[in-house]
Amino acid sequence: MNAVKFIDRPCGTGKTTQMINSFCPTEQYLVVVPTLSEVERILRESRVPFTEPDEKLYGTKMTHLEKLLGDAENIVTTHKLFDAVDIRSVDLSAYNLFIDEVFDVVEKVNGPENEAWNRVYVGDGYATVDSAGQVTPTDKWREQPAKLKTVLRFDLFRAAEAGRLHKTDNGYFVDVVTPALFTKPKQTIVHTYLAGSSLMAAYLNKHDVPYVIDTDHSLDMRQRADAQRLLSVHQISALENVSMSHTKQGQMQRREASKVSAALKNLRSRSLRGVYVKDIMITCRKDKWLDHNDDPKGAFANQSKLTAANWIAKTTKGTNEYRNCTHAVYLSKLNLSPNIIAYLGVDRQFEKDWAVSELIQWLYRTGLRDGQKVELHLASSHMKCLLEDWLHEQDQVLELVA
Repeated sequence: MNAVKFIDRPCGTGKTTQMINSFCPTEQYLVVVPTLSEVERILRESRVPFTEPDEKLYGTKMTHLEKLLGDAENIVTTHKLFDAVDIRSVDLSAYNLFIDEVFDVVEKVNGPENEAWNRVYVGDGYATVDSAGQVTPTDKWREQPAKLKTVLRFDLFRAAEAGRLHKTDNGYFVDVVTPALFTKPKQTIVHTYLAGSSLMAAYLNKHDVPYVIDTDHSLDMRQRADAQRLLSVHQISALENVSMSHTKQGQMQRREASKVSAALKNLRSRSLRGVYVKDIMITCRKDKWLDHNDDPKGAFANQSKLTAANWIAKTTKGTNEYRNCTHAVYLSKLNLSPNIIAYLGVDRQFEKDWAVSELIQWLYRTGLRDGQKVELHLASSHMKCLLEDWLHEQDQVLELVA
């Protein structure tokens, strides 16, 4: 088993360009990137030919991807499609797998209660759970999934049949990418920043998959020093005592949500006054900003005077589309799901490190990556403290050395 290699470099230092320039005509490549715009970049800039899976040719992108792999073509696709690959149906052994930015390899599943699970799914013989927590459907469940759609959850069957469904000892469920996706290729290289704080690193630890992290410490120190100089960090005082976790945002009723939109309206009329709205980037829970048509008509956007700003997800990585932004508004407090904590067995310190790494990846979508001054406004004092600790971590190290 080859070790997964993380190329850990700060955002904006040319990781993707270096990856593109490394491609060799005599090798086979599967390149996985965060967005369709990055797919287009690989197609446009690579010196070796690549193909993007296309549903118009074979009905679904996955069917075309499997066909391309069988034909030994160089392929570029998104995290979303790669995440869904069934390793049992493809052979990656000749491929160099390049992943641009980490993605969520473990996701929360809202499973049945323990009593129902043990009585129906396990007790009635539809599923088994091994010592590692992996759920496997029995032939009884395989033979009747269509009939049981209204009795047993078909989404659980599909995840279990693909080898992705796991149950923790304390009753949580998670959907897990098959580790073989990373271990079967000729080599696996992941380009990212702060790799050790990523869920992918914790997941590899969980599955005893060896990995190495290639870090340029001097470059990292310079990045933080530049960020100290260029970044102004502000607390949105009206939201300092408002819980802004993903779950709490979702539970907000009209009165609570209007407090958020009022705070944004004040921010726009004061600190953000005169700033071109397209130079502002904002994140919060998606359904609080966008409606089902992806229009900014959610409860937080309503009356905020920021509906024309660039809303992007808090997990956004690896895109240059918002590098014009000089102002950013971060409304979320990041917490790991109890399901993921239970499955990976990570501690509170890891959760903090993960949270700040996600914030930094998001923040470097702005002009900060190009050396521009950026003003960041945060709702959560917890996230503000984590970021400031990260910015000044090198100062603390230097003080200890002195």
